[in-house]
Amino acid sequence: MSSRRPPTIDPIPAIRSHLVEATGELFEAYGVPVAFAADAGLPDSTDEELLTSSIGYTSDHVRGSLLVLTNANTARSWGTTDANESNIETLSDTVGEFTNMLLGRLKNRLLSHGVVLSIATPTSTIGRNLRVLSSAANSSLWLRFDGDGSTAVYVRLDLTFEPGFAMTAAPSVAPAPAASEGDMMLF
Repeated sequence: MSSRRPPTIDPIPAIRSHLVEATGELFEAYGVPVAFAADAGLPDSTDEELLTSSIGYTSDHVRGSLLVLTNANTARSWGTTDANESNIETLSDTVGEFTNMLLGRLKNRLLSHGVVLSIATPTSTIGRNLRVLSSAANSSLWLRFDGDGSTAVYVRLDLTFEPGFAMTAAPSVAPAPAASEGDMMLF
């Protein structure tokens, strides 16, 4: 009796593709269409106040973090707060929640590849002249998304793969998720 292992794929291009799709779908769901613009690093230093949020994740053989960075005007355009209540702290919470939802969407996509992520709590930062230092991760993906006339949204995914990590090719018919993103579940 032979034990067949499912075929594996190169994880970086697959994860990058899922991250690009999940980002576009998340913002579209909130009426803020963004388009992937480029693989890019941190924006040039600016005196503008920036908002960033980061969430760590782990799995059996991969760990890392997801970071989202933007400015206050862009976060305000996401329309999740009343314009009168959109102080910088509220906007920081908004960026944290979008980061959380984005990592949740990525987590759901990776399930079909046999990767099960456990997610931490978001940490948000507000500041000027922010620098995001290089990571000790095996790989970092920096992506820039542009909206309608708004400043860019930067997304960085850090990945550290442990020996034995394998990402299976997605099944031809993916199982239905327990719940779609944004659905409410009552217990």
